[in-house]
Amino acid sequence: MSNPAIQTAVTFMAQNNLLARCEKINKKNSNPLIIVSIWKIKKHI
Repeated sequence: MSNPAIQTAVTFMAQNNLLARCEKINKKNSNPLIIVSIWKIKKHI
């Protein structure tokens, strides 16, 4: 994993996966905390 491009792609995919999971949870219960954390994650991408 020494290739920075591959590492970036993997990190990006992991973040997107996390986002998708958060949004799924979010639909079940609209906890403001979860909404804020999703917004924060989105800002970092």
